[in-house]
Amino acid sequence: MSYSYIALVPRRYHIPAEEREALIRRMVGWMQERGWIEREKSHCVLGPDDEGWRITAEGAEHIAHEEPGGESYGLSVSQSDDKQVTVSPEGELAVRCPKCGEEFVDEFMEMVGEWSEAEGYPLMPCPFCGEASEIRDYENDMAWGFSNLVFELHMVGRHGELDEDFVEEFARELGEPVGVVWVWL
Repeated sequence: MSYSYIALVPRRYHIPAEEREALIRRMVGWMQERGWIEREKSHCVLGPDDEGWRITAEGAEHIAHEEPGGESYGLSVSQSDDKQVTVSPEGELAVRCPKCGEEFVDEFMEMVGEWSEAEGYPLMPCPFCGEASEIRDYENDMAWGFSNLVFELHMVGRHGELDEDFVEEFARELGEPVGVVWVWL
């Protein structure tokens, strides 16, 4: 069985460190108050420190309409002072320019690399029409997230479901839209 997680990615590219910490406390506290995650951290996720908050049976039902998973089944948070790019390997990487509608593939990967290395969060020009757009506004079937704060639900949605009401509740509590990116390792 492969390992997967669902990344809930805020729309903002950069969230300052102090605000990130406050958002993490708020979102973890909100999920704990509802009984969706345990209060104490444990070794319930795969990652750099293997620690997260185990998702409860009530949380599993509310978040994804499923029974809790095995040993790895929890919430973790990834954050950085630098840019982070989260991408799902699912779907076609046929990217469409939001201005001219032209489709391309290889050029987008180059754009993401250039955007990641650039200072700030520049608009990126379409290789065909030359019009510049936000990197996240280029349309494609693969889900991408461009934020330095990511909430990861490990091994959740094993049957391909994530409750849309939960995503809306999460975004409302966070105070901004979130993207949903399914990641398989």
